[in-house]
Amino acid sequence: AGDVATVTLTSADFTPYLEATDAGKEVVAASMAEDDRGAVTVLTATASTSYTLLAGPDRRSARGAYTLEMTTAHLED
Repeated sequence: AGDVATVTLTSADFTPYLEATDAGKEVVAASMAEDDRGAVTVLTATASTSYTLLAGPDRRSARGAYTLEMTTAHLED
Protein backbone atom coordinates (compact mmCIF):
# COMPACT_ATOMS: atom_id res chain seq x y z
CA ALA A 1 0.00 0.00 0.00
CA GLY A 2 1.01 3.63 -0.15
CA ASP A 3 -0.38 7.10 -0.55
CA VAL A 4 -2.55 8.56 -3.28
CA ALA A 5 -1.89 12.19 -4.17
CA THR A 6 -4.38 14.20 -6.18
CA VAL A 7 -2.79 17.26 -7.78
CA THR A 8 -4.98 20.02 -9.25
CA LEU A 9 -3.84 23.05 -11.24
CA THR A 10 -6.36 25.84 -11.88
CA SER A 11 -6.12 29.25 -13.54
CA ALA A 12 -8.48 31.89 -14.84
CA ASP A 13 -5.69 33.25 -17.07
CA PHE A 14 -4.66 30.18 -19.09
CA THR A 15 -5.59 26.55 -19.78
CA PRO A 16 -3.78 24.51 -17.09
CA TYR A 17 -1.59 21.52 -18.01
CA LEU A 18 -0.06 19.00 -15.59
CA GLU A 19 2.49 16.30 -16.35
CA ALA A 20 4.11 13.82 -13.96
CA THR A 21 7.28 11.86 -14.68
CA ASP A 22 8.86 9.06 -12.69
CA ALA A 23 12.51 8.75 -11.63
CA GLY A 24 13.36 7.40 -15.12
CA LYS A 25 11.83 10.57 -16.67
CA GLU A 26 8.97 8.60 -18.23
CA VAL A 27 5.62 10.40 -18.35
CA VAL A 28 3.27 8.50 -16.04
CA ALA A 29 0.33 10.95 -16.03
CA ALA A 30 -0.76 14.04 -17.93
CA SER A 31 -3.86 16.23 -17.78
CA MET A 32 -5.12 19.38 -19.48
CA ALA A 33 -8.10 21.29 -18.09
CA GLU A 34 -11.29 20.87 -20.07
CA ASP A 35 -13.64 22.55 -17.59
CA ASP A 36 -13.66 24.66 -14.42
CA ARG A 37 -12.13 21.82 -12.36
CA GLY A 38 -8.69 22.46 -13.85
CA ALA A 39 -6.04 19.89 -14.74
CA VAL A 40 -6.16 16.93 -12.34
CA THR A 41 -3.58 14.17 -11.95
CA VAL A 42 -3.81 11.26 -9.49
CA LEU A 43 -0.58 9.53 -8.44
CA THR A 44 0.03 6.51 -6.21
CA ALA A 45 3.26 6.51 -4.23
CA THR A 46 5.14 4.02 -2.09
CA ALA A 47 8.17 4.67 0.13
CA SER A 48 10.50 4.32 -2.88
CA THR A 49 8.45 6.27 -5.44
CA SER A 50 9.30 9.78 -6.57
CA TYR A 51 7.63 11.97 -9.17
CA THR A 52 8.48 15.25 -10.85
CA LEU A 53 5.57 17.55 -11.74
CA LEU A 54 5.45 20.01 -14.61
CA ALA A 55 2.67 22.53 -13.98
CA GLY A 56 1.91 25.35 -16.36
CA PRO A 57 -0.10 26.58 -19.31
CA ASP A 58 -0.93 24.43 -22.32
CA ARG A 59 0.86 27.02 -24.52
CA ARG A 60 4.33 28.36 -23.71
CA SER A 61 3.26 31.93 -24.52
CA ALA A 62 0.42 31.93 -21.95
CA ARG A 63 1.02 33.71 -18.64
CA GLY A 64 -0.96 34.44 -15.51
CA ALA A 65 -1.86 33.51 -11.98
CA TYR A 66 -2.59 29.93 -10.97
CA THR A 67 -3.32 27.70 -7.99
CA LEU A 68 -1.59 24.36 -7.45
CA GLU A 69 -3.23 22.12 -4.84
CA MET A 70 -2.34 18.65 -3.59
CA THR A 71 -4.38 16.38 -1.34
CA THR A 72 -3.23 12.99 -0.07
CA ALA A 73 -4.88 9.87 1.26
CA HIS A 74 -3.24 6.78 2.74
CA LEU A 75 -4.15 3.39 1.28
CA GLU A 76 -4.54 0.60 3.80
CA ASP A 77 -2.74 -2.73 3.29
